[in-house]
Amino acid sequence: MPKKKFNSWRQEWTPQTPKSRRFVGTPGYIAPEALLGQMTPQSDLWSVGVILYILMTGEMPWSSLVSLEDGLVGSPSATQMYRALKAEVLEWEQEPWPDFPLARELCQKLLAFELEDRMKDCEEAMNHPWLKE
Repeated sequence: MPKKKFNSWRQEWTPQTPKSRRFVGTPGYIAPEALLGQMTPQSDLWSVGVILYILMTGEMPWSSLVSLEDGLVGSPSATQMYRALKAEVLEWEQEPWPDFPLARELCQKLLAFELEDRMKDCEEAMNHPWLKE
């Protein structure tokens, strides 16, 4: 029996892909746009950025997290978390970041709040100089 391709089930994302009405995930790892129903492939890169931040610092990047009890896009709690993430200012000059400038750059590009500032896809992230070193 021939092997089935791993990604043969995958549906490609386009800007016209139907928008979500619900989101799932752990608060703090959910990309801001997902809270408003605008999930894109770049949303997963946000989550990777959160994980990289934790691995580098031992701490979550966010100073406070909102409880997301209902999982509904655009709900009061989702909107509150979106605003909190937008207002968050990360301290990139504190340890360990000055000693790892390439890791800092990668993490900043993964955690960019605006999609146009965030890395476009996994290939771009994997080709970052810090991962190539």
